Formats: sequence, structure tokens, C-alpha cells
Amino acid sequence: MSIGRDQGSRGLTPISIGDPNAVQSWPFKEPEKKSAWKPEELKAPAGNGAPVPIFARDDELRKAQAFEAELEANMSPPGALHLPDKLEAARLKWKITDRAFERMPTFDRIHVVQVDLMKLLREGDESAYFPGTTILRPGLTVRKEEEGCHMGILIGAGLSAMDKLLSHGIEVGDVVGYVKLAPFRHTYFVGEHGHSYYLVMNVGDITCDETLGRDVIQGRVKIRDEGGEDGYCHQIAGKKKRSVFATDHW
Repeated sequence: MSIGRDQGSRGLTPISIGDPNAVQSWPFKEPEKKSAWKPEELKAPAGNGAPVPIFARDDELRKAQAFEAELEANMSPPGALHLPDKLEAARLKWKITDRAFERMPTFDRIHVVQVDLMKLLREGDESAYFPGTTILRPGLTVRKEEEGCHMGILIGAGLSAMDKLLSHGIEVGDVVGYVKLAPFRHTYFVGEHGHSYYLVMNVGDITCDETLGRDVIQGRVKIRDEGGEDGYCHQIAGKKKRSVFATDHW
């Protein structure tokens, strides 16, 4: 007798292919549930007779940690590059390797190291994870957010650009915003687990200065009118002194 789909076979005893006693559901045996781990891996002794613990491997985390170690290995100790204090602090915080400072921009060109949006908005180690979770953000996600962030660290400026930047209160080491789709970039570090680059643009491509904005609203920097009674000439207070400071150190 065979099992069919017609109404007359519904009340009959199911037939098994193989051992009739192994029938668990109509009409065939349930598939056996197995672990993805090999049996010998689950039962392997750990020297003292205890099972070997099995740990899930996070390849994205290991790659991110390895790339960070590569960056740190290619960075000089604090103070070795004789950079201005603000730029030196940014170099250490954002792990910018030495080769990023080997090429001085000329004329009105500037160099900006793009930053990760999440790291910019949220401080601490948790910036490597999705908000509110312990799930590590994949490298592709980080790169996509960098491309859409349009914020970065100003690491270099030509002399013409420096005149304009300092007269508007902007210094190397500041977190600045820039126009979308800056086309030119230079890769300054290539490691086994990733690479780093800075963007090359004109000084007029800067649209905002987050560092200066925070200094203004917190009262550390003031904007003063130097134009006298006949006109306006707004300047950052103490700019000449700060300009000399930058020149003496860089």
C-alpha cells in the first residue's frame, strides 16, 4: 500500500522508509538536529579532563584591533614631531600616523583627515559599536559613515591658507566641516589591515569649525570689533599672539 493524497488514504497507518518503529511524524522521520561544531571539538579534553571551551570569533573586532595596533606602531611618542599643542592632541586622539605630516600643503591648499561620525558624536570605546548595543560596526559601515560625515581634523595648511584660517579663528588641530564630495585624497598609510588618507581641498571649502564653536559658546574665545567708530572689523581676541604661537612651534 502506498501513501497518496486522495481522501481514502487519510485514515491508514503511515508507512516508514526503513524501520517502522522510527516513524515520528507523518509520513517521514523528523530530521536529526546536529550541532555546527564537530563532535571531536566538543569532546576534546583540556589537559585536566574538562571540555575545551569554545569561543565565537569576531573577525571585524580582531581586524579593527589589529589596524589600531598598526597605527600606534607608526606613531612617534608625544612631542616628537614638534607640532602645535592642539594639533598634537588631535594626532594622539585620532591616531594619525607620522607620514600624514611629511607633506606641507602649499598656497591655499589644506589637508583634512576624515573622521568617523560615531566617534565624533560619542566619546569612549563604545563608539566602535552600534548605539545602545554591543554589536561591533563592520568596517564597511564605518567607511560609509566616514564618507557621509563631511567632518575632519585640519592637519595642515599652506601659508596663504594659514593667513585666512587664523584671521577667522581657525587653527590646525580643529574639527572642521567641509563641502560635500571633496574629490582629491592622498593615502598616507597602508597597513595589512587597513589604510588611512587625508583630503586635499582649498581653504574656502571649509564650512564650519566645531572646535571654535565650542570655545565661543563656553566663553574661552571672544569675537571683538577692531574697526573703531567708523567701520566694522571683527577679529578673534588675541589672534596675533596665537598666530605667533603657531609659527614658533610649527
